[in-house]
Amino acid sequence: MMEAAISKIAGIIELPDQLCLQLLREFRWNQERLTDKYLDLGKKKILVEYGLDTMLESPTVPNGTILECKICRDDVKIKSSFALGCNHWFCNTCWTTYLKDKVDSTGTRCIMATCPMYDCHARLPSSVFTKFLPRQLVDKANRASINSFVSENKNLRFCPAPRCSKVLSANGQARTVRCLCGQSFCFRCNEEAHEPVTCEQVTLWQAKCEKESETAQWIISNTKKCPKCLVRIEKNQGCNHMSCQFCKYEFCWVCMGAWSDHGNHTGGFYKCNKYDPHKSKSTDDSKAELDRFLHYYQRYHNHDQARKFAKAQIESAEKRMAELHKKGENNTRWQNVQFLRKSTLLVLECRRVLKYTYVFGYVCTDKRERELFEFLQEDLEKATERLSELSEQPLEFLKRQQVVDYTMFTEKFLNNLLNGLKDGLTVVSPKSVHGHD
Repeated sequence: MMEAAISKIAGIIELPDQLCLQLLREFRWNQERLTDKYLDLGKKKILVEYGLDTMLESPTVPNGTILECKICRDDVKIKSSFALGCNHWFCNTCWTTYLKDKVDSTGTRCIMATCPMYDCHARLPSSVFTKFLPRQLVDKANRASINSFVSENKNLRFCPAPRCSKVLSANGQARTVRCLCGQSFCFRCNEEAHEPVTCEQVTLWQAKCEKESETAQWIISNTKKCPKCLVRIEKNQGCNHMSCQFCKYEFCWVCMGAWSDHGNHTGGFYKCNKYDPHKSKSTDDSKAELDRFLHYYQRYHNHDQARKFAKAQIESAEKRMAELHKKGENNTRWQNVQFLRKSTLLVLECRRVLKYTYVFGYVCTDKRERELFEFLQEDLEKATERLSELSEQPLEFLKRQQVVDYTMFTEKFLNNLLNGLKDGLTVVSPKSVHGHD
């Protein structure tokens, strides 16, 4: 992308690529502004104004074989010294020290370094860094150049995933993007993707969570008591379908209700995704509001924890895929076990979306539209729990077609939810979070 921008401007102003690169940096990669300035000043004046005219000139070599370095004042051989077109000569050792300091101490600004001579504004071409610095520091300077290019381009972002240096591009309408490494993030705020809520709503929600964190963490612990025998149970997997190892009672980790009440076959519905204001026994408004916040925070927190577990399952899924491939017949192809990776990644994506649906539920004040939203949320929540169960089964009980079918089924519900909100279930004011304080 950088090369394309340089080539484009070089075709307009007819200067070498290195000079075009330096000019683009000066104009913060705004090609339109650079072109206008070039047409206004002309080639010679624009180069002089930005200290680039010396790049077109070669230094005048002094007579003799020895010269004085203008930094350390030592007498050095000409072949052990170097100068730009500005004719300020320095020994190679001083050049190396100067450039190393620029790269180490000025960050991305190192690419705008000038001649070491006091009050000389001649810019340093990238070839000078290559000439005097070791590979590691040259790479650092090159990264600074790329960082400058990306940071000045509103349609480019670095992937925020650790150990990923890929650059992603998107148009002004894009909000959530996915890197080839698998990381999804918001193109606007560069944080974790947070559909279906806006960047401002997430910021306000996080501030609310921080404000109430001590109370919330006190109420929401890592263990819960079995509703039947009251033995405390620790949740160590991503699925919300719990079975007490002592009394065998099956219940939902989120709402603590009987798991049998969470399916259509009983005539019930997935109650734990809906807030019931009558459930709060307190008549005090502030306590009722805290109860309301905790309802959404608990489910937000639960999906966040389950998503962390799902992330850990990705590596496990790879190992299980290898085992499945090994156990298969000779004609079993690697593609035939990819279903396990796809299902695991989809559970991860659903957990992320469901996590932020509870922020949406908290800020949504229109009762009718919240009911429509909760209907879609309920479908996705049920499908995600079922897919999580199927994907986590021991290999001897794992049924490929069942997982494949339910992956498609769950993906449909995910798209239904996101498309439903995108197409206008509601438009929530970002200030709604403050309205509930």
